[in-house]
Amino acid sequence: MRVLGRVPLFAGLTVPELAAIDARMVSLSWAAGDVLFTAGAPADHLYVLASGRVKLFRPTSGGREIVVDLLSPGDLFGSLTALGDPTYPETAEALTTTCALQMDPAAFRAVLTERPPVALRVLDDVAARLARARSDLATTPRTPWRNASPPPCCAWRTSSVRTVPASAARCSRSRSRARTSPG
Repeated sequence: MRVLGRVPLFAGLTVPELAAIDARMVSLSWAAGDVLFTAGAPADHLYVLASGRVKLFRPTSGGREIVVDLLSPGDLFGSLTALGDPTYPETAEALTTTCALQMDPAAFRAVLTERPPVALRVLDDVAARLARARSDLATTPRTPWRNASPPPCCAWRTSSVRTVPASAARCSRSRSRARTSPG
């Protein structure tokens, strides 16, 4: 339970509350070099590192590794589809003999239902992830459609658009009316 008390997500919870969360978790161990989960696998568990060291990395197309984080006891890692990650974004590998507490989606949902402060921290975390994602999108250069063909995934959207003189265009929410094309 001391390990759970070090996790920011569970900060401020009482010993009985931590014990209730601990009862919903499964303790697992791995030897050095073992893979806990791989990038792209379904994100179906959260983990709290109880002892040992874990490396999170993303494999490149050239077969190299980009180390994302080195974890120590008390760190929360892994993901769940409920948190917006359908798959694990990284691979987790034990660097030493490692013990971690594992929580499945049903147990996590129960903790969120029973412990509103934890649910609010999760909401804050998800909101921060969304803000980072939006910020990343804002700084990613995009090709304007006026100067290039739309990406294949969106080509169907332009096939039904008619170009009409600006003076004849009307604003409408109806999809059946004519629209002006940008540019």
